[in-house]
Amino acid sequence: MHEVFYRLLTRRELRENFQGGKLGAWLSRGATNLAIDHRRHARREELVDHVDEVKIDAAAPERDAAREAHAKGIVERFREEVLPPKLGPLFEVRFIRQLGQYEAAEELGIARSTLVYQEQKIREMLRAFVLDADDDDETKEGGAR
Repeated sequence: MHEVFYRLLTRRELRENFQGGKLGAWLSRGATNLAIDHRRHARREELVDHVDEVKIDAAAPERDAAREAHAKGIVERFREEVLPPKLGPLFEVRFIRQLGQYEAAEELGIARSTLVYQEQKIREMLRAFVLDADDDDETKEGGAR
């Protein structure tokens, strides 16, 4: 509030805006406007900072390609080692092609409620598979030390 009061008294253009009335209301309006200006300035700085963070890294496409290849390998391993063949088509339409539940159920020729139940089973298998894979990775890292 002191900063607002100081600005209002030291800046001539702001003092000229006071046209009588309650001094408290005038100060309150000045404080509100100052807070709004401060927030707008902070947002602009956040946007500039964000743009600086997003600058394209020359190695990014190579890393993205490596991550994609790694992810595809994990998916294939899951399909081969864990996923029962009868759930393969559901896995394809819901998790790979990412169709909606109604659309996927129609394409597979099953009831949506059946799709939801089977999808939940796949999610549980995925969760267990990923957690086991994480444990395996930690074991390998721990053994390499």
